[in-house]
Parts: sequence; structure tokens; C-alpha cells
Amino acid sequence: MDQSSINNSELPKRSQNSSESESDDLINHDKRSVEGSNNQVVQADGSSVNQLNLNNSNHNLILQTNGSSTDLSSLINQLANLKNLQNNQIEHGRELIQRGQFNLALDYFLRLKEELWSTAENNIKYQILAYIGLANYELENFEDTAKYFTDALRFRSPDNDQSLALAAMGYELVKDYDQAKNYAEQAIALNPGNSIANGLIIRINASNYTLEELTNLVPSLYRDDVNVLAALGNAALDKDELTQAEEYFKQALEKAEGNTKRLKLALSSALVKPFTNKVPLFLIGQFDSEKQKKLEQAVELLTDILDNTIPNPNNISKIQLDAIINRSGAFWLLDRKEEAIRDIEIALQANPENSQLIRQYADLLYRSGNIEKAIVELKKNAVDLQNPEASLDLASLLVEQN
Repeated sequence: MDQSSINNSELPKRSQNSSESESDDLINHDKRSVEGSNNQVVQADGSSVNQLNLNNSNHNLILQTNGSSTDLSSLINQLANLKNLQNNQIEHGRELIQRGQFNLALDYFLRLKEELWSTAENNIKYQILAYIGLANYELENFEDTAKYFTDALRFRSPDNDQSLALAAMGYELVKDYDQAKNYAEQAIALNPGNSIANGLIIRINASNYTLEELTNLVPSLYRDDVNVLAALGNAALDKDELTQAEEYFKQALEKAEGNTKRLKLALSSALVKPFTNKVPLFLIGQFDSEKQKKLEQAVELLTDILDNTIPNPNNISKIQLDAIINRSGAFWLLDRKEEAIRDIEIALQANPENSQLIRQYADLLYRSGNIEKAIVELKKNAVDLQNPEASLDLASLLVEQN
């Protein structure tokens, strides 16, 4: 089969059973959210949602923080260096990934797997599975990422540290931390500079060590690696050491070669997270120049994630949904009310049953003076979703209205 025998129009559609559409998976993901402690909503993939307290009321703005920001450019480079008889077909799929066409790349490699698998050599099987896992990762299908990264291990060559690192990453994504640590350490034993494995060692141990201790887990020669810096940034963010988190993420962004959207989301979270403490309503839009600059930087980063466009709610990725929710909060803190409400309305169109988003929307409407519409939204939330928090909010607004 030559490269021209597979074109985009011939790509098979993934079945509804094996992989839902991106927008459907997005809704299912958010439906699995559960309430956490410390004003957080813990997401199904391990990421968290911090709530921005604007005053002493129950109403909060949501801050999404992404659970994984691993740069996989080193994997793409390593796969590109592998020689094989089907190089043209593999190269075509790799180009789709590098252009950010992740859905097309996923369909392409699934089709290639069907056509080549029975006669393919192990290094071809390894590449196909690794690329399928990589495409799933970029689409935030983390369970499928874990499946393909761990399965690829069966077809590795004995000296391939990257396959061990991918297996470690797969196990970390499904929270099997013992296996993740085991494979990460094996990868580092073969190659002490393995970027993915060194980052994972920090991520796995983040809750048990200080930032200094985490830094010392990686040899000094490799501490300025993009995945090490990103992992340290995430650890600092979780520990509320926000100045360090901001610095780590900025350094990681300077070194990143692949998809930087997760790093930008993480950096924007570090910039906005100081506002998770209670902020009196009269201070909205009245922050000093340094705080104002941080909020404006966050808006710029989040707008970059959205490709400087207003996203279509019917075709929005998970990370874009996180970005537009966070941007709504940043806009509100900057006293840009219309833009804040526009963004949260887009998020709600993409995920109409998310009770946290409905409460935030009602809160923004109320603070903008549109109490009637806020009451309508809370009634919908309280009745349709049987949400007790919305019922309390609704009762408060009805008392105030009367």
C-alpha cells in the first residue's frame, strides 16, 4: 500500500461504542465531576476545579486546572528516527499530528493498524500504537492513551527507554502509581535524561515532598527539561506556591516544542489562583497595576488556547472548554462583564447540564443586575437537576427580590 492509498476522505469513522465524539465525551467527562474539599471540584481525570470566591456569599467563579501537561515532542522525534518499510504511511500520520489534526491522525492510525497489523514487524506495531496513544492524549482521551501506551510496551526493542516512559505515563494516567514509578525508573536506568520519565517521577511523588526535595529527585543536568519544569510547576500550583509555579511554567513554555496549550492553561491558573481567596465585590476591576497585569496575561494565554477565536460550542475540545470557563472568570475580575457572560454562555451551550456552570452563569447575571434571568437559570438548575445548592441560591435571590 502506498501513501496515496490512504486519504482523509477514506478514513473510517470510529464506532460509537469504542470512542464517542469529542463533544459527547466532553459532556460525559464533566458529568463525572464530584465535589471535593477546600472549594475544589475534582475532575474524573484527576484535574481539579478551584472556585473563585468573590465575596462572602455562596456564589463562586470556577477555575479549571488541567491534570496533565506532558510535552510529547521527544516521542515524536524518536518515532521519526525509526526506519521501517512503511515509512511513507507512518510519516503521513506523524505530519497530521504535528499540524494539530489529532482526530484525523487518530482515525488514520487506527485504519493503518487494521491494514498492516497481521504482517507488520514489531517496530511498526510499536510506532502505530504509540501514535494512537499520542493522538488520544492530545484529544484528552486519557483512558485510551493509557491503553495504547501500555500495550506498545510489548513490541519495544530492549534498549527503547521511551517505550518504558510511555508505559509509565499510561499507568500514571489511570492512577496506578506503583507501576508508573516502576517503568519510569526503568526508563531512567536506560537513559537518565528521559524527559517524560523524569517529569513523571516528580508528578508521582509531588504530594509527599517539598519543591526542593522534588527538584533533587532529578539529576541537576536535567532539571531544565520541559517536562521536569512542567511537573515542578504543577506541584508548586497544588501547594499554592504560586510565584514558583508561575516561574516554572514560564520556563517550560520557553523550552516546549510540541502542543503548548496545557502549559498555557497551567500558567494562566497560576496567575489567577491568588484570586481564589475571597475578593470583595467592590474590588472587581479595581486591582493594583500588578494584579491587573496578571489577569490580562491570563486572558491572553487563554485566548491563545482558543486560537484567538470564539469557539463553536458544538465543536469545542475539553481544553478549550476549560479555557473559556477560566477566561470568563478573568474577564469578570477585570470588570469586563459582557465578555464574561458571553464566555460562560458558550461553556453552558457545550455542557448544558453542568450545575456548577449554571450557578456561575446565574451569579454573573445577578451581579450584572439581571436578577430575573438569574432566577430563571437557578430554577432550571434546582428543578431539572435537583441541585440543593441551586435551591439555596434561588431562595436567597427570591427573598432579596421580594
